[in-house]
Amino acid sequence: MRFRASCALASVWMLSCGTLATEAGDTGAERPNALAGPFRLLGKDEIDAPGAPYVLDKQFWRFRQPTVLADEPGVVLGATHLYAVATDTGVSGLFRFVAPDGRTFSPKPDPAAPVIALEDADAPEVARVGDAIWLFYSTPAGIFLARSSDGAVFELPTAPVLGPGGGGWEGGKPPRAPAHVQIAPDDHRLLYEVNGRIGEARSSNGEAWTRVGDGPLLEPGDDVDGEPAFDGFEVGDPEVLQARSPEGRWVTRVYYTGRAADGSTGIGLAARFGDEGPLERATSPAFTGPRGPRAPAVVPQGAFTLLFLEQRAGTKEDWPAIAAGIAPATRRIPVP
Repeated sequence: MRFRASCALASVWMLSCGTLATEAGDTGAERPNALAGPFRLLGKDEIDAPGAPYVLDKQFWRFRQPTVLADEPGVVLGATHLYAVATDTGVSGLFRFVAPDGRTFSPKPDPAAPVIALEDADAPEVARVGDAIWLFYSTPAGIFLARSSDGAVFELPTAPVLGPGGGGWEGGKPPRAPAHVQIAPDDHRLLYEVNGRIGEARSSNGEAWTRVGDGPLLEPGDDVDGEPAFDGFEVGDPEVLQARSPEGRWVTRVYYTGRAADGSTGIGLAARFGDEGPLERATSPAFTGPRGPRAPAVVPQGAFTLLFLEQRAGTKEDWPAIAAGIAPATRRIPVP
Protein backbone atom coordinates (compact mmCIF):
# COMPACT_ATOMS: atom_id res chain seq x y z
CA MET A 1 0.00 0.00 0.00
CA ARG A 2 1.52 3.33 -1.04
CA PHE A 3 0.77 6.76 0.36
CA ARG A 4 1.42 9.85 -1.72
CA ALA A 5 1.81 13.47 -0.63
CA SER A 6 4.51 16.07 -0.30
CA CYS A 7 6.77 15.62 2.73
CA ALA A 8 5.87 19.16 3.79
CA LEU A 9 2.32 17.95 4.35
CA ALA A 10 3.13 14.50 5.70
CA SER A 11 2.96 15.51 9.35
CA VAL A 12 -0.51 16.99 8.76
CA TRP A 13 -2.34 13.90 7.71
CA MET A 14 0.26 11.48 9.09
CA LEU A 15 0.30 8.86 6.38
CA SER A 16 3.29 9.56 4.14
CA CYS A 17 7.04 10.06 3.89
CA GLY A 18 8.10 7.03 5.88
CA THR A 19 4.99 6.42 7.94
CA LEU A 20 5.04 2.73 7.11
CA ALA A 21 8.01 0.85 8.49
CA THR A 22 7.84 -1.58 5.59
CA GLU A 23 8.47 1.25 3.15
CA ALA A 24 11.85 1.87 4.80
CA GLY A 25 12.68 -1.81 5.16
CA ASP A 26 12.64 -1.88 8.98
CA THR A 27 9.48 -3.85 9.58
CA GLY A 28 9.89 -3.92 13.36
CA ALA A 29 9.98 -0.14 13.70
CA GLU A 30 7.23 2.34 14.46
CA ARG A 31 7.04 5.78 12.94
CA PRO A 32 6.32 8.82 15.18
CA ASN A 33 3.10 9.45 13.24
CA ALA A 34 1.91 5.83 13.21
CA LEU A 35 -0.74 6.60 15.84
CA ALA A 36 -2.93 7.93 13.01
CA GLY A 37 -2.91 4.71 10.99
CA PRO A 38 -2.89 2.50 9.01
CA PHE A 39 -4.88 0.20 11.29
CA ARG A 40 -5.04 -3.57 11.60
CA LEU A 41 -7.91 -5.50 13.15
CA LEU A 42 -7.56 -6.84 16.69
CA GLY A 43 -6.79 -10.54 17.15
CA LYS A 44 -8.32 -13.17 19.38
CA ASP A 45 -5.66 -12.61 22.05
CA GLU A 46 -6.57 -8.91 22.30
CA ILE A 47 -10.29 -9.09 23.09
CA ASP A 48 -11.66 -11.04 26.06
CA ALA A 49 -14.65 -12.28 24.06
CA PRO A 50 -15.35 -14.66 21.19
CA GLY A 51 -15.48 -13.45 17.64
CA ALA A 52 -12.48 -11.11 17.31
CA PRO A 53 -12.10 -8.64 15.69
CA TYR A 54 -15.77 -8.02 16.49
CA VAL A 55 -16.63 -6.37 19.78
CA LEU A 56 -20.40 -6.48 19.14
CA ASP A 57 -21.88 -9.10 16.82
CA LYS A 58 -25.37 -10.61 17.00
CA GLN A 59 -27.32 -11.28 13.85
CA PHE A 60 -30.68 -9.89 14.94
CA TRP A 61 -29.26 -6.94 16.88
CA ARG A 62 -27.60 -5.50 13.74
CA PHE A 63 -25.06 -3.32 15.55
CA ARG A 64 -24.03 -0.30 13.48
CA GLN A 65 -22.72 3.29 13.53
CA PRO A 66 -20.52 3.18 16.68
CA THR A 67 -19.34 6.16 18.73
CA VAL A 68 -17.10 5.72 21.77
CA LEU A 69 -16.39 7.66 24.97
CA ALA A 70 -13.81 6.82 27.62
CA ASP A 71 -15.38 6.87 31.09
CA GLU A 72 -12.12 8.15 32.62
CA PRO A 73 -10.26 10.38 30.14
CA GLY A 74 -6.52 9.80 30.27
CA VAL A 75 -6.81 6.22 31.57
CA VAL A 76 -5.50 3.81 28.93
CA LEU A 77 -7.92 0.96 28.25
CA GLY A 78 -10.15 1.98 31.11
CA ALA A 79 -13.92 1.77 31.39
CA THR A 80 -15.47 2.78 28.08
CA HIS A 81 -18.97 3.43 26.76
CA LEU A 82 -19.91 2.63 23.18
CA TYR A 83 -23.14 3.99 21.73
CA ALA A 84 -24.51 2.40 18.58
CA VAL A 85 -27.63 1.95 16.54
CA ALA A 86 -29.03 -1.51 17.26
CA THR A 87 -32.24 -3.47 16.90
CA ASP A 88 -33.87 -5.25 19.86
CA THR A 89 -36.93 -7.44 19.17
CA GLY A 90 -37.39 -5.72 15.85
CA VAL A 91 -37.26 -2.14 17.21
CA SER A 92 -34.27 0.10 16.51
CA GLY A 93 -32.81 2.84 18.69
CA LEU A 94 -29.55 4.12 20.16
CA PHE A 95 -28.14 1.82 22.85
CA ARG A 96 -25.17 2.10 25.21
CA PHE A 97 -22.69 -0.74 25.82
CA VAL A 98 -19.96 -0.87 28.45
CA ALA A 99 -16.43 -2.32 28.39
CA PRO A 100 -14.18 -2.44 31.49
CA ASP A 101 -11.02 -2.59 29.36
CA GLY A 102 -11.69 -0.27 26.46
CA ARG A 103 -12.59 -2.96 23.93
CA THR A 104 -14.41 -5.96 25.49
CA PHE A 105 -18.03 -4.82 25.44
CA SER A 106 -20.88 -6.69 27.05
CA PRO A 107 -23.47 -7.61 24.40
CA LYS A 108 -26.17 -6.59 26.88
CA PRO A 109 -26.86 -2.86 26.72
CA ASP A 110 -26.62 -0.72 29.85
CA PRO A 111 -29.30 0.45 30.43
CA ALA A 112 -31.38 -2.29 28.84
CA ALA A 113 -33.66 0.16 27.07
CA PRO A 114 -32.36 2.43 24.32
CA VAL A 115 -31.06 5.81 25.51
CA ILE A 116 -32.71 7.32 22.41
CA ALA A 117 -35.83 5.30 21.57
CA LEU A 118 -36.41 6.60 18.06
CA GLU A 119 -36.76 4.26 15.10
CA ASP A 120 -35.18 6.72 12.71
CA ALA A 121 -32.28 7.84 14.95
CA ASP A 122 -28.99 7.23 13.18
CA ALA A 123 -25.26 7.95 13.27
CA PRO A 124 -24.76 8.93 16.94
CA GLU A 125 -21.83 11.03 18.15
CA VAL A 126 -21.01 11.18 21.87
CA ALA A 127 -18.84 13.81 23.54
CA ARG A 128 -17.99 14.97 27.06
CA VAL A 129 -18.48 18.72 27.42
CA GLY A 130 -17.72 19.97 30.92
CA ASP A 131 -19.76 17.87 33.34
CA ALA A 132 -22.31 16.85 30.70
CA ILE A 133 -22.51 14.13 28.07
CA TRP A 134 -23.66 15.33 24.66
CA LEU A 135 -25.18 12.86 22.25
CA PHE A 136 -25.72 14.06 18.69
CA TYR A 137 -27.73 11.94 16.28
CA SER A 138 -29.45 12.38 12.94
CA THR A 139 -32.97 11.74 11.66
CA PRO A 140 -34.63 12.59 8.33
CA ALA A 141 -35.20 16.07 9.81
CA GLY A 142 -31.52 16.80 10.46
CA ILE A 143 -29.09 16.63 13.39
CA PHE A 144 -30.30 16.67 17.00
CA LEU A 145 -28.48 17.10 20.32
CA ALA A 146 -29.50 15.30 23.53
CA ARG A 147 -27.81 16.04 26.86
CA SER A 148 -27.22 13.90 29.94
CA SER A 149 -25.48 14.07 33.31
CA ASP A 150 -24.71 10.34 33.48
CA GLY A 151 -24.66 9.11 29.87
CA ALA A 152 -27.65 6.85 30.46
CA VAL A 153 -30.66 9.17 30.72
CA PHE A 154 -30.88 11.94 28.15
CA GLU A 155 -33.02 15.04 27.86
CA LEU A 156 -34.49 14.74 24.39
CA PRO A 157 -34.54 17.77 22.09
CA THR A 158 -37.64 19.00 20.33
CA ALA A 159 -35.97 20.35 17.19
CA PRO A 160 -32.78 19.75 15.22
CA VAL A 161 -29.75 21.92 15.94
CA LEU A 162 -28.78 21.67 12.26
CA GLY A 163 -31.37 21.11 9.57
CA PRO A 164 -31.63 21.53 5.81
CA GLY A 165 -30.68 24.92 4.46
CA GLY A 166 -27.03 24.86 3.47
CA GLY A 167 -25.44 26.04 0.24
CA GLY A 168 -26.23 24.75 -3.20
CA TRP A 169 -23.84 21.83 -2.82
CA GLU A 170 -26.10 20.36 -0.12
CA GLY A 171 -28.99 20.13 -2.55
CA GLY A 172 -31.58 20.97 0.09
CA LYS A 173 -31.02 17.64 1.85
CA PRO A 174 -30.87 17.28 5.65
CA PRO A 175 -27.39 16.83 7.17
CA ARG A 176 -26.55 13.56 8.92
CA ALA A 177 -23.68 11.71 10.64
CA PRO A 178 -22.51 14.46 13.02
CA ALA A 179 -18.92 14.58 14.32
CA HIS A 180 -18.10 16.98 17.18
CA VAL A 181 -14.88 18.52 18.45
CA GLN A 182 -14.53 21.28 21.03
CA ILE A 183 -11.79 23.77 20.14
CA ALA A 184 -12.31 26.12 23.10
CA PRO A 185 -14.98 26.63 25.81
CA ASP A 186 -17.06 28.71 23.38
CA ASP A 187 -15.93 27.18 20.10
CA HIS A 188 -17.54 23.91 19.01
CA ARG A 189 -17.23 22.39 15.55
CA LEU A 190 -19.57 19.92 13.92
CA LEU A 191 -18.74 18.00 10.78
CA TYR A 192 -21.62 16.39 8.92
CA GLU A 193 -22.44 14.45 5.79
CA VAL A 194 -24.86 15.56 3.11
CA ASN A 195 -25.14 14.72 -0.56
CA GLY A 196 -22.04 12.52 -0.52
CA ARG A 197 -19.79 15.29 0.86
CA ILE A 198 -18.67 16.50 4.28
CA GLY A 199 -19.44 19.98 5.59
CA GLU A 200 -18.48 21.96 8.69
CA ALA A 201 -20.43 24.15 11.12
CA ARG A 202 -19.47 26.06 14.26
CA SER A 203 -21.27 27.09 17.46
CA SER A 204 -20.57 28.78 20.78
CA ASN A 205 -23.04 26.70 22.79
CA GLY A 206 -23.97 23.57 20.79
CA GLU A 207 -27.47 24.84 20.06
CA ALA A 208 -27.10 27.49 17.34
CA TRP A 209 -24.84 26.39 14.48
CA THR A 210 -23.50 28.36 11.52
CA ARG A 211 -22.18 26.60 8.45
CA VAL A 212 -18.54 27.34 7.60
CA GLY A 213 -17.77 28.38 4.02
CA ASP A 214 -19.76 28.15 0.82
CA GLY A 215 -18.70 24.65 -0.17
CA PRO A 216 -17.95 21.25 1.35
CA LEU A 217 -14.98 20.73 3.63
CA LEU A 218 -14.23 17.40 1.93
CA GLU A 219 -15.32 16.11 -1.47
CA PRO A 220 -14.81 12.74 -3.18
CA GLY A 221 -11.22 12.10 -4.21
CA ASP A 222 -9.71 12.25 -7.68
CA ASP A 223 -8.26 9.28 -9.54
CA VAL A 224 -4.62 8.52 -8.70
CA ASP A 225 -2.30 7.69 -11.60
CA GLY A 226 -5.30 6.60 -13.62
CA GLU A 227 -6.60 4.33 -10.85
CA PRO A 228 -10.05 5.03 -9.37
CA ALA A 229 -9.89 6.65 -5.94
CA PHE A 230 -11.18 4.51 -3.06
CA ASP A 231 -13.32 7.54 -2.11
CA GLY A 232 -14.05 8.80 -5.61
CA PHE A 233 -17.85 8.45 -5.46
CA GLU A 234 -18.77 9.87 -2.06
CA VAL A 235 -17.43 10.64 1.41
CA GLY A 236 -19.35 10.59 4.70
CA ASP A 237 -19.59 9.34 8.30
CA PRO A 238 -16.95 11.80 9.56
CA GLU A 239 -15.06 11.38 12.82
CA VAL A 240 -12.98 14.34 14.03
CA LEU A 241 -10.36 14.76 16.74
CA GLN A 242 -7.39 16.95 17.56
CA ALA A 243 -3.89 15.65 18.16
CA ARG A 244 -0.28 16.82 18.26
CA SER A 245 1.96 16.31 15.25
CA PRO A 246 5.46 14.85 15.78
CA GLU A 247 6.68 18.47 15.70
CA GLY A 248 4.25 19.50 18.44
CA ARG A 249 1.73 21.40 16.28
CA TRP A 250 -2.00 20.98 16.73
CA VAL A 251 -3.54 18.89 13.97
CA THR A 252 -7.21 18.28 13.24
CA ARG A 253 -7.71 14.76 11.89
CA VAL A 254 -10.85 13.72 10.06
CA TYR A 255 -11.54 10.03 9.50
CA TYR A 256 -14.39 9.16 7.17
CA THR A 257 -16.06 6.51 5.02
CA GLY A 258 -14.94 6.71 1.42
CA ARG A 259 -16.97 4.95 -1.25
CA ALA A 260 -15.80 4.12 -4.77
CA ALA A 261 -17.99 3.96 -7.86
CA ASP A 262 -18.07 0.15 -7.62
CA GLY A 263 -19.58 0.34 -4.11
CA SER A 264 -16.45 -0.71 -2.20
CA THR A 265 -15.57 1.28 0.91
CA GLY A 266 -12.55 2.20 3.00
CA ILE A 267 -11.79 4.39 5.99
CA GLY A 268 -10.10 7.57 4.82
CA LEU A 269 -8.05 10.18 6.65
CA ALA A 270 -7.66 13.89 5.97
CA ALA A 271 -6.20 16.58 8.21
CA ARG A 272 -5.13 20.20 8.62
CA PHE A 273 -2.90 22.18 10.93
CA GLY A 274 -4.95 24.02 13.55
CA ASP A 275 -8.71 24.36 13.28
CA GLU A 276 -9.28 26.47 10.17
CA GLY A 277 -8.95 26.00 6.45
CA PRO A 278 -9.04 23.13 3.96
CA LEU A 279 -8.11 19.53 4.61
CA GLU A 280 -5.21 17.61 3.04
CA ARG A 281 -6.31 14.05 2.28
CA ALA A 282 -4.44 10.78 2.14
CA THR A 283 -5.02 9.17 -1.23
CA SER A 284 -5.00 5.66 0.23
CA PRO A 285 -7.27 4.46 3.05
CA ALA A 286 -6.23 4.22 6.69
CA PHE A 287 -8.16 0.94 6.78
CA THR A 288 -9.73 -1.21 4.11
CA GLY A 289 -11.13 -4.70 3.77
CA PRO A 290 -13.61 -6.85 1.86
CA ARG A 291 -16.50 -6.52 4.34
CA GLY A 292 -17.56 -2.94 3.64
CA PRO A 293 -15.93 -1.01 6.50
CA ARG A 294 -17.64 2.28 7.35
CA ALA A 295 -18.58 4.68 10.16
CA PRO A 296 -15.23 5.02 11.99
CA ALA A 297 -14.88 5.94 15.66
CA VAL A 298 -11.29 6.64 16.72
CA VAL A 299 -10.07 6.61 20.33
CA PRO A 300 -6.51 7.69 21.30
CA GLN A 301 -5.01 5.44 23.97
CA GLY A 302 -1.62 6.94 24.69
CA ALA A 303 0.97 4.87 22.82
CA PHE A 304 -1.63 3.49 20.39
CA THR A 305 -5.00 4.33 18.85
CA LEU A 306 -8.12 2.17 18.65
CA LEU A 307 -10.48 2.20 15.70
CA PHE A 308 -14.09 1.00 15.95
CA LEU A 309 -16.10 0.59 12.78
CA GLU A 310 -19.13 -1.05 11.26
CA GLN A 311 -18.72 -3.83 8.69
CA ARG A 312 -20.38 -7.09 7.64
CA ALA A 313 -20.03 -9.86 10.19
CA GLY A 314 -18.40 -12.25 7.71
CA THR A 315 -17.91 -13.18 4.09
CA LYS A 316 -21.27 -14.98 4.08
CA GLU A 317 -22.93 -13.16 7.00
CA ASP A 318 -24.49 -9.99 5.65
CA TRP A 319 -25.68 -8.45 8.93
CA PRO A 320 -23.71 -5.48 10.32
CA ALA A 321 -21.42 -5.80 13.32
CA ILE A 322 -18.83 -3.62 15.06
CA ALA A 323 -15.14 -4.49 14.78
CA ALA A 324 -12.06 -2.97 16.40
CA GLY A 325 -8.58 -2.24 15.08
CA ILE A 326 -5.32 -0.70 16.30
CA ALA A 327 -2.52 1.57 15.13
CA PRO A 328 0.42 1.23 15.03
CA ALA A 329 -0.17 -2.15 13.47
CA THR A 330 2.95 -3.49 15.21
CA ARG A 331 1.40 -3.01 18.65
CA ARG A 332 -0.42 -5.76 20.51
CA ILE A 333 -2.64 -5.31 23.54
CA PRO A 334 -3.05 -8.77 25.08
CA VAL A 335 -5.87 -9.34 27.51
CA PRO A 336 -4.48 -9.10 31.09
